[in-house]
Order: sequence, then C-alpha cells, then structure tokens
Amino acid sequence: MYVKLAGLLFDLDYASKRYMEDNLALDGRGRDVLDGKIKLRLVKNPGMAGGLMAADPDKVRDLTTGMTLAALAGSLGLLATEGHPVRKLGAAFFLAGSLGNVSDRWMNGAVTDFFSTNTGVLKKLDGMVFNLADVFIVLGAGLVAISVAAE
Repeated sequence: MYVKLAGLLFDLDYASKRYMEDNLALDGRGRDVLDGKIKLRLVKNPGMAGGLMAADPDKVRDLTTGMTLAALAGSLGLLATEGHPVRKLGAAFFLAGSLGNVSDRWMNGAVTDFFSTNTGVLKKLDGMVFNLADVFIVLGAGLVAISVAAE
C-alpha cells in the first residue's frame, strides 16, 4: 500500500510540474490565486532549497541522489517491518518527494518549482518557490518525526 502511495504521489508531482511548464511562462511573473495568497510562477532551480549551491548543480544532483538512495534503502527496510503506520506513511511521502526532485535534476538539470505563498503566517516562506515534491518531503519528514517522538 505504501509503495503504491509513493508511486501515486510521484506521478502527481511529475504531472503537476509538466502541467506548469506547459502553462506558465518562465518570466517570473506568474498568476495570483486565492486572492494573492498563492502565486503560480515557473522557476527552474538548479540548487537546493532557497537556491543553496545553485552555482554547482552537478554537486547538488549527486548529493541529493545519494540522500534519496539512502532514503530508499531506509524506506524499504521500514516497509519490511510490522507496525509503524504513521512512520511508513511519512516514508512514502518523503520518498515520493525525494524521487520527484531527483528525477527532475537528472532529466532537466534543475528542479521545476511553481508556487509560492503570501500568507504572512510563515514570513520566511513567503516568496520562496516550491513544488509538490517539496511539500511531500516536509510532510513526510514531519510524520516520521512525530512517529518517532510518540514511541
């Protein structure tokens, strides 16, 4: 079940990136939705979160590939155990997001990001551009952390 979920989430991320590439211009202007709380705009990010290491995309690709392979190995080990449904759910989300962004790096040399927030709730996040894979990674890591802390 968790492997199928990870596959479904990976497909959703892939489809959303390709849709945005086909429907948004790569000029940074984008479109406001939800009364400006969310902005859809296409950005190609060769670096990590926040553009970290953008000047060395090959190193970013190799580093994130290694991290994704480690996450894959850990997830497969976790899935072979009994119990821990929240942790397994988190692993599925994390793995789908990691694979989504790494595949983007290998296919396109950069990650396709396409939405930012302007809510004022988390001011540091307002204006940063994300994709669904990023959301899946954060959600998955959070679920795993909650599961571990609850033990």
